[in-house]
Amino acid sequence: MTPRPPAAWEDNIDLVRALINGNPNAAEFDAFLHSCRVHGLDPVAKQIHLIKRGDKFTVQLGIDGLRLLADRTGLYAGSDEPVFEWEPGATFPVKCSVTVYKMVHGQRCPFTAAA
Repeated sequence: MTPRPPAAWEDNIDLVRALINGNPNAAEFDAFLHSCRVHGLDPVAKQIHLIKRGDKFTVQLGIDGLRLLADRTGLYAGSDEPVFEWEPGATFPVKCSVTVYKMVHGQRCPFTAAA
């Protein structure tokens, strides 16, 4: 993989740190910055996040980061709107499905997953 030139967000690392909830240690923060650079994603644009779960931090890609990575393959062919399923009286959906399209041998093929 060829190195990418520094991105605009790299001029303001303090802003990136301020956008993170919690207090990652230096190694966790440096690992996050490394992930941002390797994948060419912008934490200020919320393409990639450092999330605290319990007592550990983990890197999580945002939907815009995932779309950008997919687009860079040259095979991303769009997606449908998410489909939410609700239980009666629920205040949040119990399931969400999304269909993403990828070009496979010149054909636009759907790939659907749910969470």
